[in-house]
Amino acid sequence: LENPNTEHVLEMAPYVLSHRLVLNFTAEAENRRASDIVMELLEALTQSSVIDRNTHSRWKARQKQKK
Repeated sequence: LENPNTEHVLEMAPYVLSHRLVLNFTAEAENRRASDIVMELLEALTQSSVIDRNTHSRWKARQKQKK
């Protein structure tokens, strides 16, 4: 992609960031996965004013389609 936009970043972030996290004992004891934590962070980011509502709506729709 020559000009990635916010949607592209949101789409690729779980793949790019998940392997960068090292879970602590508490997270492992709670059976949490790095990909789940990344998705929680992205969800919080998309609910903030940093990302416009249209981008958030499209991202949420794509996440539901993947499940």
